[in-house]
Amino acid sequence: MPPSLTNPAALVGARFGAYTLVRHLASGGFGAVFEARGEGGAPAAVKVLAERSPTADARFEREARTAAALDHPAVVRVLSWGRTRDGTAWLATELLRGSDLRARLRARSLGADALVRAAMEVCEALAHAHQRGVVHRDIKPANVFLTAPLAGVVHPKLLDFGIARLRDGARDVTASDAFLGSVAYMSPEQMYNARDVDARADQWSLAVTAYECLTGRVPFAATSVPEAVTAVLSGAFPRPRALCPEIPEALEAAILRAMARERAERHPSVRAFGAALLAHGDARVRAMYGGTLCPPDTPPAPAPSRTPDARSHLPCAPAGAGLRCTLTV
Repeated sequence: MPPSLTNPAALVGARFGAYTLVRHLASGGFGAVFEARGEGGAPAAVKVLAERSPTADARFEREARTAAALDHPAVVRVLSWGRTRDGTAWLATELLRGSDLRARLRARSLGADALVRAAMEVCEALAHAHQRGVVHRDIKPANVFLTAPLAGVVHPKLLDFGIARLRDGARDVTASDAFLGSVAYMSPEQMYNARDVDARADQWSLAVTAYECLTGRVPFAATSVPEAVTAVLSGAFPRPRALCPEIPEALEAAILRAMARERAERHPSVRAFGAALLAHGDARVRAMYGGTLCPPDTPPAPAPSRTPDARSHLPCAPAGAGLRCTLTV
């Protein structure tokens, strides 16, 4: 880690390109994030990366260029990026106010209307990326940012395209044996081979996130990475209704189809998965997205060959909390 990042607060006032850091927001293994001001005082967020290595450099370039090429209101907007004289990489994005879905799930503070709208916008953002040959590969609650309500509406933003894969034959800069993404949300095919993924891997991760919002837990509970990998590859997990019986059967079926072990058995696209979720939204949201979100679905694929294990019966989330999260992604 660059010496300056051992005390991030000391960087306040420093300039990165056209941006002056004004407040330290957060730190992690990747480095630190700061609130900044650009020319004319325009607000921005600046991520200062900690690691310096060929792999880290390539990942940084990938995140910057991939996110910058995606022009969608539900994808965080990249403003600029570069390196300081000592080689420290930095990335400036729009400044977001609110919290990520991980924090919101702990608080269970979103209402159904906001969650349904968020689900539709995230599906559209992923469809936008998929149409451009980009697979995110790290969809999870921490990478879905829920902005502060504007006119009473929460808008989501997809974050962290640092491990996104381009499906145009470009070289994958990440080591083939490296685990990418968060294991609890990772599809079986991504565990087998991180290079052998397509848009259906994002659909799986989206479904795992929706499962967690419904039940208050991830489907593959584990205390270690090897245990999590074994659980995912086995395909055994409790059905959502085994944990919370009030979940509608059709909604459970939509999630289980998206989590089929065999990719061919999942929904035809993330938009088709979104259509299955939208069916459980209220009339206002259905009217807003029903004509534009998804093309007609293809006939249902065969049911997954392995029946999820329904033996585990954990307590439901607090009364009403699960259904408030019904359509969160």
